[in-house]
Amino acid sequence: MSTATVPRARAATPIRVTNPALDVMEPRTREAFAELMLFMADSELIIGHRHSEWTGFAPTAEEDVAFSSIAQDEMGHAHLYYALIAGVADESAVDRLALDRGPRDLRHLPALHAPNGDWFYTIARHVYWDVFENTFLTAARESRAPLLPAAAQRILNEERYHLEHAEEWLRLLSRRGPQRRRLARAMQKVVGHASNAARDLPGVDELARAGLFATREDLTAAFRAALLGRLEHSWSPGEVGPVVAALATRPMAAPPGRYQVHRDLTGLRRAHPGATW
Repeated sequence: MSTATVPRARAATPIRVTNPALDVMEPRTREAFAELMLFMADSELIIGHRHSEWTGFAPTAEEDVAFSSIAQDEMGHAHLYYALIAGVADESAVDRLALDRGPRDLRHLPALHAPNGDWFYTIARHVYWDVFENTFLTAARESRAPLLPAAAQRILNEERYHLEHAEEWLRLLSRRGPQRRRLARAMQKVVGHASNAARDLPGVDELARAGLFATREDLTAAFRAALLGRLEHSWSPGEVGPVVAALATRPMAAPPGRYQVHRDLTGLRRAHPGATW
């Protein structure tokens, strides 16, 4: 798979860490932890919004309900990750992190802001992200970072249902050749934009150095094995091969959609500054 040169992003606004529970960390370790949590928070917020866009448009009424429920969960998980940075006692700080930063300051996985496209692309991205989340949360549950293991277990309690939903759609769309090949092409596109997200997680090296989190190498290998294991169960080697190649390369240039999704997420807050509900 050919790759495009990814332009160098401008420096993002520094993260303000105000959760007093993190004061036990060294400053650089605390900053690394905040970077990792902000990546997860922004990613959950973005994919939650994209999932919510299927409400009223999914193939069945059952999927309207399913994706609406998943979207609500993902946004709740985003709130929890933001609160690990800002502290649960300061709801306004959580809101500022989520909604007051500009589109270029979002730290999410760029593949998540791409428009939903068709159902096959949505399911491919759903499978990719929920397998990744399961990999991340499994490691986070064993972390020695303050508050993270309990938060990870709480999120896992809901995420296991998201993963089951994604896996069921993977099985359904893989039963017939034309559908399976279409899903495989969609997955190749998703992985082309995301590559192996575990390899590029921010803050992990410093947290591993401090003995608080799994190593980048272990996370990368675990996610690769988890994703390919599910695909190889249903797809031919020729269908899995392009995904294997894409996981090993650098991500392609980010897809369009960042500014549109930021505008949609923050429009109400920008229209009524200072309002509370």
